[in-house]
Amino acid sequence: MTDTHITPEQEKALIEGKDILASKQSVLLQLGQIQAFNFIGKLVNVTELKLAQQLKDSKEYKGLVHQDEDGNVVTITTWEECCKYILKEKRRNVDNRLINLQQFGEEFFEAAQNMKLGYNDLRVLRQLPEDDQALVIESEAVEAGDKDAVKQLIDDLKAKHKKEVDDLRQEVLASDAMLRANRKLNDENVMENQQLKEQLHQRKFSPEKWKGDVKDFFAVNAKANTQILEGFS
Repeated sequence: MTDTHITPEQEKALIEGKDILASKQSVLLQLGQIQAFNFIGKLVNVTELKLAQQLKDSKEYKGLVHQDEDGNVVTITTWEECCKYILKEKRRNVDNRLINLQQFGEEFFEAAQNMKLGYNDLRVLRQLPEDDQALVIESEAVEAGDKDAVKQLIDDLKAKHKKEVDDLRQEVLASDAMLRANRKLNDENVMENQQLKEQLHQRKFSPEKWKGDVKDFFAVNAKANTQILEGFS
């Protein structure tokens, strides 16, 4: 029997390999759970999405390997690659479902999936104010699973919200116009007041100037009288 000698380098590589395998055990179990539901490539179930969220948050997908259609081995390094190669879904679609689950809660998310509410409907719902979202989520239409009624409610609230935004925008525009008009009127008043001040300053009575003018008047008058008297001499 031949003795198998393991060099220190080989032993180190084996230990590192075991450590890597141990570190990936959790993510492999999660992926196994997703595959066990046989929904891979769909990810519409709350349980699946919660597992996908754990996978995304932990980043334990990094280092997983995948063999593509050409037989090339791809090492997963990003969440987008994980979605594409492992979850078989576009990252944007997975992220949108995770956002919907987080924002609306498990109960409504399940109800929306059962009613087959479309992505656009849920996107519009996300854009509504929280109070309007609550009206939809807690509505009898959702409880009854009435897809058409839910869609109509979302559309009505969207129209209501748009009108409120438009009305507010018009109020802002009107306020801006009034502010500009008042500012213009104020500028005109300031200019007019400045002109009046300048005119008053020009017309302002000066005692010293008046004294000088009177003195000059009498001096000229005296000189004229002297000349007249000299003419009679």
